[in-house]
Amino acid sequence: MGTDDRSSAAHVIDDRGEQGTRRPRSSRRARRGLGLGFALILGAAHVTVASAAPAVPTVAVPITSVPCPAPADAAVCGTIQVPADRTRPERGSMTVFFRLYQAANATGVIVPRQGGPGPASTAPQFVSRVRGVMSPLFGSGWSILFVDQRGRGGSNAINCPDLQANGLSEAGVIACAASLVDASGIPGSGADLYSTAASADDLEDVRRALAAAGRIPDVPIDLFGQSYGGVDLEAYAARYPQQVRSMVGDSPYSSSSDFFGVRAASAFVESAVQACRLNAGCRTDREDIEKLVRDLRRSPLTGTGVDLSGTTRQVTGDEVAVLYSVIFNQPTPLVAQLGAEFLNQGEIGAAARAYRRGDTAPLLRLFAENADLLIPTGSPLPFTRNSFGSIVATQCADQTSAPWTWGSPNAAAEYRAALARVRSSSIAPFSRSAWSEFSTAAALGGSLCVPWPTSPIEALPAGSPLTSAPVLAVSPSLDNAVPPAYVTEWADRYPNARVASLTGRGHIPGVRADACAQRIIRSFIADPSAALNLACASTPQILPLATPDFPVKVSHAAEAKVDRSTRTDRSRSEDRRVATVTVATTLDALKRFTMAANPAYSSTGLRGGGVSGTADGLGVVTVTLTGARFVDDLAVSGTTTWDPSTFALTGTLTIARPNGQQVGTVTVSGTWRMPGGAPLQVRGSVGGRTVALLVPAT
Repeated sequence: MGTDDRSSAAHVIDDRGEQGTRRPRSSRRARRGLGLGFALILGAAHVTVASAAPAVPTVAVPITSVPCPAPADAAVCGTIQVPADRTRPERGSMTVFFRLYQAANATGVIVPRQGGPGPASTAPQFVSRVRGVMSPLFGSGWSILFVDQRGRGGSNAINCPDLQANGLSEAGVIACAASLVDASGIPGSGADLYSTAASADDLEDVRRALAAAGRIPDVPIDLFGQSYGGVDLEAYAARYPQQVRSMVGDSPYSSSSDFFGVRAASAFVESAVQACRLNAGCRTDREDIEKLVRDLRRSPLTGTGVDLSGTTRQVTGDEVAVLYSVIFNQPTPLVAQLGAEFLNQGEIGAAARAYRRGDTAPLLRLFAENADLLIPTGSPLPFTRNSFGSIVATQCADQTSAPWTWGSPNAAAEYRAALARVRSSSIAPFSRSAWSEFSTAAALGGSLCVPWPTSPIEALPAGSPLTSAPVLAVSPSLDNAVPPAYVTEWADRYPNARVASLTGRGHIPGVRADACAQRIIRSFIADPSAALNLACASTPQILPLATPDFPVKVSHAAEAKVDRSTRTDRSRSEDRRVATVTVATTLDALKRFTMAANPAYSSTGLRGGGVSGTADGLGVVTVTLTGARFVDDLAVSGTTTWDPSTFALTGTLTIARPNGQQVGTVTVSGTWRMPGGAPLQVRGSVGGRTVALLVPAT
C-alpha cells in the first residue's frame, strides 16, 4: 500500500488537501509487467501494452446493425469486422460488438472498459452499474458506448470448455491455446490474437465507424476503466493519445516492474490492520498476523470449522490459508449496495491472538469459510458473459515480461529459477514457497502462461506517446485486488494525473454503490480541469466488518461501560462482561449472515447453539439466536434486526448459562457499521440487577 493509506483518514498524495492529487510529470516509459500469479486474486496480471503504430483504416468500416441482447432498453447495437492481425490481413477477421446509448444532442462520449479479463464490457450487470453512475452525464449530453474486447461477449468470445467448467489448470490452458486458430486453421495459430493492444485498435475502429455514421460526435472520448480495464486505458491512450479527452481508472491496474507482485504481500497485511482499526475498540497489529504466519509455517493447524453454509468441514490452515484469509473480500447479494465486507481482514488479527492463547476455534472457522477458494472452479456464467479462455488468452498475449523463453522446453525451469531469485524479505511475512503455492492455487501462479505456444506482443518502447489529457485514478485503501501502490504507479505514468484515495473502501468503488467515488468520477468527467472535492473520501460509506477479540469465557471479555447519562445502572463487573459477550454474540451472527448472503441462512454460533437469518425485500436483516454461544459459558437467544439503509440495530435477547440457568434479559439498540456511530446501548436486567451499559458496535 502507499503511505497515504496507512492512516484512518484518506488524503491525496500532495499538499492540496481535498483538491485532489495533481501529478505534473513528464511521460514515462511503460514498465514491465507483473506476473500472472495474481491473475484471479489480484484480478489479472499487470502487463505491458503494445506500441507498434496501429493500422488505422483511412475509411470507416461499415456497421452491421443487430438486435440488442436483453435487457430491452433504448440501446443501439451493432458489429463491425476488423482484421484479426492488422499487420497480416491473411490471418482473417474478427467481429467486434458494441452497445450504444445515444444522448440527446450529444457532445461527448464515455467509453467504459470492463476489467477481468474475461467478463464482457456489454454484460448486463456492468452496463447497468455504469449507466447508473453516469446517468447525470448522459442527461447532460454524453453518449455511452460499450464495446466488447476481442475474445469476450459479442466479440468472438473464447470458449475453452475445460477452463470454463473446471477452472484454470495446465492441461486446460494447453487445450485452450490449441483451440484458438486463425484463417489457416492450424491448432494454436490464433493464440496471439487477443491482446489488449489489439482491442484498443478495435475500439478506435468502432469509434471512427460510429462517428462517420453520425451516431456519436467525432470528438475525443472520456475513457472509464475498472480494474484490468486500466490496462485497456493504457493501451488506447498510448496508441491514440489525441483521441482522449479524459481517463478515469477505478482501481486501475498498472504496467508494473513488480512481476511477482512482491509489494502485494505487505499490502495484504496492512489491509487487515486497517480494516480492524477503522472500528471502535479493534486494535490488530502487523505482528499479530506476521507471528501467525510464522507459527503456521512451522506447524499447520488441522481441525474442524463451520463454513458459511453451516457445514462442518475438516480443514488444514497454513500460510496459504492465511493469505486467502487476508486478501479475500466481496460484496454480497443481500447488501451488495454497501460494497465489500472485509470480514476476513477485520477478524484475522483477533483470531491470531486467540490462536496464540490456545483457542483454535475462530481460526478454524475462518479457514473453513474460505476453504473453497483453494479449489479451482469454473465460471457459473456462460462464456459469452465471462470467458475463462479470455482470462488466459488476453493475459498471455499481453505478458511481455515473463521470466522465461516463450515456447522453450525449459520455460518452466526458467520460471522457477526466477521465483527463487525473489528476495524473501520482499514477500515477508510469507515464505517463497507459500507465495508460489498461493499463486498456483489461485491461477497457476506466475506460471499460468508457461505452456502458452506464442510470444506476447512487443513491449512499449521508450519515448512512446502518452496522452496529456487529464487522468484520475480512484484508489481505495482496502483494495487487495489492486493495492494502492499499483494504482499510484498507474497514475504516475501520465503528466496530468491525480489520485483520489478513499479510506475504508475495497476494489472498484466506482461501479459499486459508493456514492462518494461516483460523485468524484462524475465531477472529474464533467470538468477534468476543475479542482476535486474529496471531502467525502476520508470517511467510509460503511464500516468494514471486524471483530476486536475472541474471549473463551465471560471472565475473559472486556467490561462494557456504564452509561452515566441514565443514573439507573446497578451492574457489577461480571454483568458488564456479560453485556459485552451478549452484543458480540449477536453481532457475530449478523456478520456471518451478511457474508453468507443466503436468505435461508442457518448455522451455529462460534462455540455452539443455533443461528439463522432472513432478509426482506428492502435488505433489512433479522438474525435469530437459539442458545448461540460466542463463549463457552454463555448462551444467547432472541432476535436482532439491522437496517443497512439507516444502520439502525435493535434486538431483544435472553441470556442463560449452558445448563439453562437464566442470567437476564436485555435490549440492544443503536447503530451498527455507521462511521462515527455511538456505542450500542444495552438495557435490561443481568443477574437480577438493572443495567444501563454501552458496548462498542464492532
